[in-house]
Amino acid sequence: MPRLFVAIAPTPAIASCLAQWQPRQAAGIKLTTLAQFHLTLHFIGEADVQPVAQALQQIKAATFSIKLDKLGRFHSHNGGNALWAGVQQNPQLLDLHDKVLAALSMAGLKPKVRAYTPHITLARCKPEAPGNIINDFLMQDAEFPSAPMPVSDFALYSSILTSEGSQYTREHSFPLQKIPDVT
Repeated sequence: MPRLFVAIAPTPAIASCLAQWQPRQAAGIKLTTLAQFHLTLHFIGEADVQPVAQALQQIKAATFSIKLDKLGRFHSHNGGNALWAGVQQNPQLLDLHDKVLAALSMAGLKPKVRAYTPHITLARCKPEAPGNIINDFLMQDAEFPSAPMPVSDFALYSSILTSEGSQYTREHSFPLQKIPDVT
């Protein structure tokens, strides 16, 4: 059974921008590929694709835009770091996050529920990664652009771990509704 997660894929333009903000390549640093960039809404874990897709298909939400606004890191339990680009607080994103959780719960799934810090992972660093490269990455934060990114859909992905890292497959896409401008 595949490991599943629900996420938003960045536009190609935003993915290219994100690649420019990644840290320098060095021993102990694994850069996220453009194909792996995503903004996770919920990690599900091992589950069958079809029932999850059916639950997510019921979600109704409007299109919106998000802005990337900072760089940061999460420390891992093994002493490593995940380096990321953060997303500015956005009520529509939080609403979609909540709707995905509700749909998954109604389908009998129990996704991990924890504080939601919307981000796109740019690199994973082992404990032995050069600290100066991580510090240089974090120092760019003041220069990081707040680029708008339209969100017109979200997707269900499967993940398979290989010797070269995680391989993601977009299993199903779910369009968001365009709300006409009434002004």
